Amino acid sequence: MSKHLFETPVNNIVTDQKLVVIDSKTHMTDALKILAQNNIYSAPVLDTAKNIYYGFLDWLDIVMFILSVMSNEDRKGRLPFSFEQHIQKYGSDLAKNVADISGANPMIPIRASDPVSEALKVFAEIGTHRVPILEGDSVAKIGHVLTQTAVISWLGKNVGSLGDIVNKSLNQLGVQKKPVISVDLESTCYDAFKKMADNRVTAVAVLNADGTLLSNLSAKDIKEIKLDELVPFLNRPVIELVQRVRSRQINVSYPSFHCHMHNKLIEVIQKLSVLRVHRLYIVDDAMRPIGVLSLGDLFKLLQS
Repeated sequence: MSKHLFETPVNNIVTDQKLVVIDSKTHMTDALKILAQNNIYSAPVLDTAKNIYYGFLDWLDIVMFILSVMSNEDRKGRLPFSFEQHIQKYGSDLAKNVADISGANPMIPIRASDPVSEALKVFAEIGTHRVPILEGDSVAKIGHVLTQTAVISWLGKNVGSLGDIVNKSLNQLGVQKKPVISVDLESTCYDAFKKMADNRVTAVAVLNADGTLLSNLSAKDIKEIKLDELVPFLNRPVIELVQRVRSRQINVSYPSFHCHMHNKLIEVIQKLSVLRVHRLYIVDDAMRPIGVLSLGDLFKLLQS
């Protein structure tokens, strides 16, 4: 494998990025809209007066916040409150109070001149999905954010420089099959998002009645539900949200979020790069998920 590729400065990957920052006093309904309108997974939350970052606010944090302001009685539709009314009922919350409540994405900054290998180390060892890149010589100001998906997209374009490792199968590389967090297609959206929150993961596999893989549901998919229909929609079958999300994707209803142990690493990298997702489900010949391979697992593999 070419170690030279991973000595590339991280700043080379994020040159065209538009950094979106959320003010710490932003109301949660507005923060949610900012993420959705910019079609981004997360944004740093900044107290502009004190120049203090409270952390990243991402869709898993949003999900955990939404679940926290809804009791079981509310979810079942016995109380006719909108999302905004729920927040007022349980106490208005600001972005600074919700940033990284999941604990899944701590802020671990690196410098623009640091090599990609440094970012891979953070992704693999800490599990965070993004790292802030400090601006110039600053020790406090974020200039860009490097995400796992940006790195996998970059690797997909440079896969030829990774060496012989990419021609080996997952079996040959001794990839360990981690447990799959899943729901069936008749589970409610509430149950699916709660399972993400409880397991501190950003997505779950959605299974058919026979246990085969149907699709993937991500925390960010909650943005497809309009705020005024959020409360009742959470009690609907997860298949309805899956269909809504996939109908927005051009020329594909149910993207293939899976791979096999016999697939070569180059195939896995290319699929992750195209789909821009954080994981693929490892399936058997009958399409039943038997494991999951995350981007963090892949980065760890490439560093070995």
